[in-house]
Amino acid sequence: MDRYAQLIAELVASGVLEEEWRGAFERAPRSAFVPDDVWLPDDERPSGYRMINRMREPAAWWALVNADQSVVTQLDDGDEDGPGVPTSSGSMPSLVATMLRELDVANGQNVLDVGTGTGWTSALLAARLGGEQVTTIEIDGAVAAEAARSLEATRLTPKQIVGDGLAGWKPGRPYDRVHSTAAV
Repeated sequence: MDRYAQLIAELVASGVLEEEWRGAFERAPRSAFVPDDVWLPDDERPSGYRMINRMREPAAWWALVNADQSVVTQLDDGDEDGPGVPTSSGSMPSLVATMLRELDVANGQNVLDVGTGTGWTSALLAARLGGEQVTTIEIDGAVAAEAARSLEATRLTPKQIVGDGLAGWKPGRPYDRVHSTAAV
């Protein structure tokens, strides 16, 4: 069993991932939404983080992506000279499963997903409900563009908006549910 399948099995066995979401997790593998460059905390680096590149350190990248932990996907809004503040991440799979369970969606419902980030949660929602039922909004244009590429590659395509989710997205309303992972 590959590590992602093992992670899904562990989440199901623990009760965190309900069976109604299992298929979505299988159709939208987390690895398809994590960029090639991610950052691990590292107290010995000036920024406090060490970059791991998928091609240069594949074992470390895959171990991080298929673990039940968050993955920092952007520092300092992409500014290479920044102080090392995480500004985008992929949430822990167990937290994502919990938030989706608590969202309590049903087939046919429309969902606004605030804070697209990597696009993984948007893909999970699209896999469960259908892309036409999901609108996702991301304020950071570069993060949104990366997510759009990942969503297109997996053919899980919610309506994607680049904008401030704090204002919602009126053209898509009414929404039956609002899901947010955006930082404030």
